[in-house]
Amino acid sequence: MSSDEVPGNETGDSVPSTPTAAAEDVYNRTISQDLRYLDDALTHAIDQLTTFNSETMSDLSLKYEFIRNNEVGIEYLHFLRN
Repeated sequence: MSSDEVPGNETGDSVPSTPTAAAEDVYNRTISQDLRYLDDALTHAIDQLTTFNSETMSDLSLKYEFIRNNEVGIEYLHFLRN
């Protein structure tokens, strides 16, 4: 440091020049971390909904097949009675 520099007024990225800058830096890090948590939560929720949707569609397909097979069986029984 040269003799004409004032301590605490460095312009490097690692040392904030004012208390306000330090508070803004902490705030920005907090917001950034919150956004990462939100992104992770949304990604997890989307994954869960995708899994739920797949399972639901599979269940509905199986139920549809079961109902269709039962209707065919009932129609066959009606045919046998006549």
